[in-house]
Amino acid sequence: TTYTWNGGGLLNASGSAQMDNPTATTTYSVVISDANGCVDSTTVAVTVNPLPTADAGLDQTVCAGTTVNIFGNGGVTYTWNGGSLTNANGSSQSDVPPTTTDYELMVTDANGCIDLDTVTINVNALPIVGAGPDVQICINSTTLLTGSGASAYVWTPAGSLDDDSIASPTASPLVTTTYVVIGTDIN
Repeated sequence: TTYTWNGGGLLNASGSAQMDNPTATTTYSVVISDANGCVDSTTVAVTVNPLPTADAGLDQTVCAGTTVNIFGNGGVTYTWNGGSLTNANGSSQSDVPPTTTDYELMVTDANGCIDLDTVTINVNALPIVGAGPDVQICINSTTLLTGSGASAYVWTPAGSLDDDSIASPTASPLVTTTYVVIGTDIN
């Protein structure tokens, strides 16, 4: 008819069922009395396992279209969500995020305890690079090429250019030539 609990956060708590939130392994005791005044007692130990420490790695910054590799640590099983990863299992994953994306990692240890961590992949847009209009020139003439949209340039083929690493080099081709420019922005 009566129950008296002790241990953890329970001090002379009454009732047949109790709730507690132990932060370490704790032994609880209960003293039970019936209607005849007979008394018995018992104990129960609640083992509290530490949480794993999930680690999804350091945040990264990449250019659009780049494949990123993310690695998790801290558990026995790993589940990733974010980007194209939905309940993806395994400590490492690859993805091509189209925009800045948060990837959440859930690790579970051998005791079934769970922890979460998040890694952010910042995605910078690609520059929109232009090479200028097509031109026609006479043999032994020169023309100014006009690169745009970037902060650094590399032109190919470089042989007939006065400087292949500027936005607007002077071209002196001896035959019809197609020039390609690779532009890199500040990111």
